[in-house]
Amino acid sequence: MRLLAFLLCLLPLAASAQSDPLSAYQAYHQAAVMGNLEMAGSYASLALRPKMFARSPQERADLVNKMRNMMPATFSITRRTLSPDRKTATFSLAGRVERPLPQATTGEVRVIQELGKWKVDSVSWVGSGPEKAAAAKAQPAAKSKVTISPNATPLKSPAQRTQVAPPTPDRTLGKAKEPCVFKPVMTPEDLERCK
Repeated sequence: MRLLAFLLCLLPLAASAQSDPLSAYQAYHQAAVMGNLEMAGSYASLALRPKMFARSPQERADLVNKMRNMMPATFSITRRTLSPDRKTATFSLAGRVERPLPQATTGEVRVIQELGKWKVDSVSWVGSGPEKAAAAKAQPAAKSKVTISPNATPLKSPAQRTQVAPPTPDRTLGKAKEPCVFKPVMTPEDLERCK
């Protein structure tokens, strides 16, 4: 009975994950942060799935550990791009992780349309290193990184990105909209900020 209730709770998440690229990544991200590789894999592209599952049990455990340690619980979008054919979206993200040591992280995500559904095709999170004042003065912080992609190459070159300018609404003076921050549990106000 509990399993049925749990599955019914996941139905809206699964339905929304296919409606747009950001929802697909949010579902993938939430599953990855929870350490549920199987659920995260359900939102991954056909090319990415073998990279996630064609591993020994120890390698899979290490991947789950890296994902949980490098992917922040909440993140904000710093840039969105959509290809001209509207079948590939890329996101630049920023967040902060607390384990194993507090550090700022940045992420690059590519989401593709596959069989009519949005699927995560590439994920790369890079940490800036532990935030210790003494260590920062002595030497630059070491970067740590987790990358999962079919070809293991994070999106970096401008040729791999196509920017589409968002439509410009009529500008009026007033209070600036608060930035969108994704959290595991979001209030209606949080959802409204992220539209």
